[in-house]
Amino acid sequence: MLSLKTLRLYPFLKLAVALILGMWLASSVDILLPWQWAVCLVVMVVVAFLVRRPLPQSLLLLLSVFLLGATLMSRQLADMGDGYAADETVFDAVVTSQPVMRKKVMQMDLWITSASRPFKVRASIFRDDRAERLKIGHGIRARGTFEKPSNYIKSTFDYRTYLLRHGYRSTVFLYISDWQLQHVSLLPLSRLQRTRLAFMQLRQQLTARYRSLGLSGDQLAVVSAMTLGDRSMLTSALKDDYSISGGAHILALSGMHLGIIYMVLTLVLGVRRRRNSWRFFFSSMLLMAAIWSFVLLVGMSPSVVRAAVMLSLLMFVQLLNRRAVSLNTLAFTACLILVIHPMALFDVGFQLSYASVAAILIFYQPIYRLLCSNSKEGLTFPIRLGRMLWGTLSVSLAAQLGVAPLIAHYFGRIPVYFLFTNLAVLLQATLILYCALGLWAFVWLPSVQSFFAKLLSLFTEGLNVTLHQIAALPCASIEPVSLNAIGVVACYVFLLSLYFIYLILRKPDITFK
Repeated sequence: MLSLKTLRLYPFLKLAVALILGMWLASSVDILLPWQWAVCLVVMVVVAFLVRRPLPQSLLLLLSVFLLGATLMSRQLADMGDGYAADETVFDAVVTSQPVMRKKVMQMDLWITSASRPFKVRASIFRDDRAERLKIGHGIRARGTFEKPSNYIKSTFDYRTYLLRHGYRSTVFLYISDWQLQHVSLLPLSRLQRTRLAFMQLRQQLTARYRSLGLSGDQLAVVSAMTLGDRSMLTSALKDDYSISGGAHILALSGMHLGIIYMVLTLVLGVRRRRNSWRFFFSSMLLMAAIWSFVLLVGMSPSVVRAAVMLSLLMFVQLLNRRAVSLNTLAFTACLILVIHPMALFDVGFQLSYASVAAILIFYQPIYRLLCSNSKEGLTFPIRLGRMLWGTLSVSLAAQLGVAPLIAHYFGRIPVYFLFTNLAVLLQATLILYCALGLWAFVWLPSVQSFFAKLLSLFTEGLNVTLHQIAALPCASIEPVSLNAIGVVACYVFLLSLYFIYLILRKPDITFK
């Protein structure tokens, strides 16, 4: 557990806070150009190394990290610009997302490969038989006008900012006569972009395999979201059921999903049994390759990348026979992801993922100790079972404390029965993931694969029915809730204040294990 005296054991926590504050300032106030932020950074680093006194030097280094965050964010904003706008032009592009029906159009992502510097656009193509047959990896030649991202009329959602922060340079609308299928060279794309495209095509094939095994409708949508990261088939009604009941996190791939896969692969590869040997090293490298391949397969969402980085660090410290500090590791992964991709700071999944994990690390023990102690001596089976149940509820309560302000801010509602939801779906979600792993493990045995597909369909239908019933309960959620950014910050300040009051009253130093 984090305390005032043990705060120095978590250096990356301070660095992460400084980095995030610098990025937030650069994104909120346009006061300096990227090169000016960079000059300030260089000057601050030089001054920090010239100062010899420990405390001033530490403060100057933190200020340097703050300026690094501002420099990275301002450079990202400058590269992003204000969208790409041009006169009508002919261009080549490749489809990079699963096309989704939106009334009279098919909406999808395109990488423009004919530009001197390839860029991503959000395309809307008028629906016809050809448009409905488009898939990831298909190339097209089209004639259209790239427009600056803009907001919808009479909509409160800032769609323009959403597109720009997620790397879209522009939008384009194509009529039936404006495009045709075309073989497009992928050489202009970077190696990482081509690799991601190959994994997206593989994900599309796996989804088609689910269909061939009898999965369809909401069952297919949930299984694809939970195992492949493809949420394009989720209906509005299904999303509402999961959101109102408090089970929306099940649909978003995160540490729980990756943790289950990690445990299964650990058992299969025998990683724990081969510690301190070259076989342990080889198995760990193989496990790490499998984890990152899965991350590429599901689209590299920030929450999955965070979990993968933490698991990779865990395996690395195990190779060194050292113990990972969870909170420090969490802060390090945040720094790493933000330095590589500063715009991840504004991703809702990134914020929810880190808020929930940080809240579990900080608040789990105080909540758990409200009813139970850490002593395990002389406990009967019913008491052990009760402690396990309370431990699960404590994790859910801690996580909900961490994400509640963000959920209220972004979605305008707070689920009431989230504890019942988490208890109800935990086993079902685990069984779904196990069945999916079994289905793909026996890909060469159609009869066994069909058996796992039936189990998968059964458990998924049970999960959907359960959450629909919870969402239909009276007062299932508190809405509408209006909480602005200042309110979110105030909620977290209040929670941390309560936590430090708890530390002061408890007195003895406690450290998180």
